[in-house]
Amino acid sequence: MKHRSLFVILILAAVGIITLSAIGLATGEDTPVPEKDDQQDPTGLPNATSSEQLTGVIGVGEAELEANIEQRAFGIQIAAAANDKEKTQIIAEQVDEIENQTKDLKDRKAQLSDALDEGEISPGQYRVEIAKIAAESASVEQAANQSQNAATSANISQEVREDQGISIDHIEELRNNASNLRGGEVAEIAQGIAGPQIGGPGGGPPEEIPGPPDGPGQGGGPEQGHSEPPVEQN
Repeated sequence: MKHRSLFVILILAAVGIITLSAIGLATGEDTPVPEKDDQQDPTGLPNATSSEQLTGVIGVGEAELEANIEQRAFGIQIAAAANDKEKTQIIAEQVDEIENQTKDLKDRKAQLSDALDEGEISPGQYRVEIAKIAAESASVEQAANQSQNAATSANISQEVREDQGISIDHIEELRNNASNLRGGEVAEIAQGIAGPQIGGPGGGPPEEIPGPPDGPGQGGGPEQGHSEPPVEQN
């Protein structure tokens, strides 16, 4: 049932992406694409064309929205879990998915480099796909933060975690791998395509993840480094 619900959510998100993109193009509204000249940037590659850059911005936006939906779905599942065993099963599934996604991103990055060297794709196409990898790597890093937060803040005992094969050290390793994938040249390219928010230092999941406010599995709170909202002065 939970997988079917997630599938429905993702389908609705995809429909929303298509609709919003269509509306933006139809109305001629400005798309927040960073301005670039025709010279090479610090990576040594020619800049992307306007159409390639727009494609990259849309691709990054789609990746970020899909990740947001998936993270919220994970939070809902954790909050609805009946016991610690169910929570750890959900976390273990996400950790497996994070591992698979990290491997896929690494393979894609290597394939893109080979394709660029062989002249199979243009530098602009390379930039677009690298920007997507940066956005997806950031999402994977956030998912790893989210998984670790859920595993350590939901009062789940180490014994229960170990029964499901959940290792905090392994989650941290996966997060670091995802972070490394979007550093260096990848970050420079991604920022040139979609702005400084892409490919930079990772933040972690939104405060309402992995559970709704005051619900099971909720991350955040003053004890975890979040400050109380400021009190207005009269």
